[in-house]
Amino acid sequence: ELTYLITGAGRGIGKGILSALMTRPNTTIIAAVRDTSTATNSLSTVPVGKDSKIIIVKLDATIDSDPSTAVEILKSKHNISKIDVLLSNAGLLDGIAPVLETSPDTVRRHFEVNTIGPLTLIQAFMPLLLLSPSPKFLVITSSIGSITDMEKFPVRSSRMELEGSGELSHQEVHLIRIWDGLEEKYASLDPEIKAICQAYTDGLNL
Repeated sequence: ELTYLITGAGRGIGKGILSALMTRPNTTIIAAVRDTSTATNSLSTVPVGKDSKIIIVKLDATIDSDPSTAVEILKSKHNISKIDVLLSNAGLLDGIAPVLETSPDTVRRHFEVNTIGPLTLIQAFMPLLLLSPSPKFLVITSSIGSITDMEKFPVRSSRMELEGSGELSHQEVHLIRIWDGLEEKYASLDPEIKAICQAYTDGLNL
């Protein structure tokens, strides 16, 4: 039985990935979302495989304590003993504008969600990841995370910071970045990562 956690799973690509993976048997997917009530309605119609389940937990990327609180809730209320795949999908892209037209507050908000959010996520969930026999930390990103045109659109730097964050100190956890156009690149990846990459590309239409 595999246990996934997907941030931003209530809509968009996150929901698409969840929907694609949820058809598998013996699978637990933790949907980490800002608004649990909205997500409960949104995910109520997702087909669920045999002996599989969805757990919805609150996790706001702008609240530093939310990941740690979510860990405690998952362990105490839902008996989660490990996370096999931690998928950082939640992100913000709001107010793309040239440097001279971008407010400091806009850049701060993007860094909060796109850089600090994944940081607090992996820090809180690392102990549960290390209890998996094959832990993986995957980050959904895009061309927005590229240095290209950063001088024109400074909010790109928030995702670029994540792109350049380097390797995790725990070698047993695989850090993989998923980006636009990955359908051309995932054929040689291991089965679990390949499935998520396929769900990512398919999920755009789910």
